[in-house]
Parts: sequence; structure tokens; C-alpha cells
Amino acid sequence: MKTTQILSSILSVGLVVGAPTIVLAHVGHGDEFQSEDGIGRVQVKAETDQMLGIAVEPIAPSPDGSFAVMIPATALVDADGQQLVFVKYNDFYEPVKVTTGTTQGELIEVTQGLTVGENLVTQGGLSLYAESKKAK
Repeated sequence: MKTTQILSSILSVGLVVGAPTIVLAHVGHGDEFQSEDGIGRVQVKAETDQMLGIAVEPIAPSPDGSFAVMIPATALVDADGQQLVFVKYNDFYEPVKVTTGTTQGELIEVTQGLTVGENLVTQGGLSLYAESKKAK
């Protein structure tokens, strides 16, 4: 093989292996995801999730019968002045920016970003936030 062919092969392999992953998705959450502000999704890992103190619970309907989404204050993460939570979708914990409203004891109303039935990370969100920043 000629030197140029060897260099060309090495360059080609390097480009394929080192190529960035391109993700096309809408802003929001669900089956598709778009990373914002350097906060990425974190893969579910049963062996380490327990050590990180991660607890997941479905968002229940409001006890007063209203359509309000009420979540525990422990689920919120302050990400440089923006409120976010993590929601478990299949094999990932996905960060979701939320807008909060009134507080009722240990519960906080979420006016935008979440719906009843989603699998909310109620404990360990700060650990997931740190993991999401490391993944970048």
C-alpha cells in the first residue's frame, strides 16, 4: 500500500469514529429530545441509580380534583436560574424545563412543562443534573 492510501484510510476511520452524533428533534420531551443549555439526557442505569438516590413516581392527579400538576419540591432542580425536573422515558432521564406556580406545603404547582401520568424523578434530580453536565 502506498503511504497516501494508508494516511487516507487512517483519516477516514478517524472521521467515522470521531464524528459527532447529530440529533434532530423538537424542543420538548417524549420520544424525541433536543439538548438545551448543555443539559443532556442521562441513561437509566439500575446499578448506579440506587447509589445516586434516584426515585421515580408517576405524576398523580391533584388531590383537590383540579387539573393542576402538583409535584414534590424535591423534584425541582435550579439550573442556572431556570427550574427543571427529570422525567423518565424508556431508557433515559430527560431534563424538562418547567414553570412553577403556587406552593402548597411540600408540593409545588407546575403550570407548564409536565402532565399527569409522566414518570417524574422525585429524588435524585440534582445528581442527574450533575451527570447530564458530565456527559457533555
